[in-house]
Amino acid sequence: MDLTNHLAKDENEFLKQIQYYYYPRNVVKIYRIASKMYLKSVRIVGIETELSNEINRETDECQSKAIEYVHDIIAAKFRFDHPEFEQLTIQEFEEISSDEERATQLWIKFFDAELTRLFDYYPELLREILKAEHYPPSDARGYIAENWIISFFDH
Repeated sequence: MDLTNHLAKDENEFLKQIQYYYYPRNVVKIYRIASKMYLKSVRIVGIETELSNEINRETDECQSKAIEYVHDIIAAKFRFDHPEFEQLTIQEFEEISSDEERATQLWIKFFDAELTRLFDYYPELLREILKAEHYPPSDARGYIAENWIISFFDH
């Protein structure tokens, strides 16, 4: 999902490049943490669900646009919270700037903390992410889950 139209003046290419580099790690992390928390809940309650059976089948890659959307929302929030990193590197120099190292470390910590916060306060979010991942949009459950996620972040 492209958020360009939704996020006015989001032109921080410096941070976008850092976030792009860590994108695969973070998208997989969203799925893995959601799966782990969901399966822990299933074990606590002692009731298997259709969704827990789908999770236990293990998928090799995340395919849902909803997971990408969650990542993009967290990434945009970070960019807006850190305008001090606006284009701080000089392209002609080969070495990594201290600003890039600092921004990278802040991004990784922020992403992990924000994901934990969202899942702790909104456990239904992780359920809908898993539904969106395991049921394609052609399945009503997947379609409803993706719309729920979009609506959740819109509000």
